[in-house]
Amino acid sequence: MASAQRPTDVELTGFDAVADGDGMLVVTATVTNEGPQNAAVQVVAHVGAGSYDGTERETVEIAPGESYECRLPFAVTYRKFERRGALEVDVEAV
Repeated sequence: MASAQRPTDVELTGFDAVADGDGMLVVTATVTNEGPQNAAVQVVAHVGAGSYDGTERETVEIAPGESYECRLPFAVTYRKFERRGALEVDVEAV
């Protein structure tokens, strides 16, 4: 399987795993466009926690010099993720 192409001007500048008001896992990811033009990218987060395995995506367009924070909800509790979870976040070109 071919890997997705990484955008050259958009960087993943931070991410975190938090609980929403119901105790479910939400991954936040901040992407920043360091280039001179608008850029469309897809933020991809993959979570594994015990028997749970899920991937969420959000496609965003970011103006030059701007940042955007994605909020990607998952169908697993934060508690389960915190005890036995793994998280991968990446940015792909659209």
